[in-house]
Amino acid sequence: MKKSNHAAAFYMEALLLIVVFIGILLLLVRVYVLGKSMSADAEILTSAVSLAENAAEAAEHSPSGRAVLAALDQNGNAMIEEALGEDLEMSNVYATYGTDRTPQPDGPLTVAVHLEEKSVPAGIWTDIVVTVRMRGREEPVYQIRTAAFRAEDAGADAAADGSAAAGTAADAAAAGSGRVSAQEGGRP
Repeated sequence: MKKSNHAAAFYMEALLLIVVFIGILLLLVRVYVLGKSMSADAEILTSAVSLAENAAEAAEHSPSGRAVLAALDQNGNAMIEEALGEDLEMSNVYATYGTDRTPQPDGPLTVAVHLEEKSVPAGIWTDIVVTVRMRGREEPVYQIRTAAFRAEDAGADAAADGSAAAGTAADAAAAGSGRVSAQEGGRP
């Protein structure tokens, strides 16, 4: 009888070790799958940030929504919607890309550049909102807000290099690069 008790204890211990091993294996597979999913999300976020930054820079250095369209349009992947008001011109430029950041007319990532140009005494102030969305998702993947100022009385040299003439304190902040981010300065 002693021998059968030892055999039963051995089998129970082996069974318990197998159950623990399977549990650890299932946990590791779950961690691997979660890591793979997070990696795919990180790749999409990285692409979205890069596309948004590029679109924001194009919008900051473009004099109009049509110029932003020209900068973003490659292989017919972009379109524009425009609206005019009394002192306000609005443009929405949409461009689609693949997750590898290549321009694709039917790509899963859509970059929307919303431009609101307002006439101010010293020039034109443009509020820029760039939103990147993934097809099939409700919430945006990434969004960036910035602004740009263009002086109306800037000389030919200033227009050629994109700089603005200094007038008010906000204009002076914009003078070097022709743009003011939301964090760098206020509205003129």
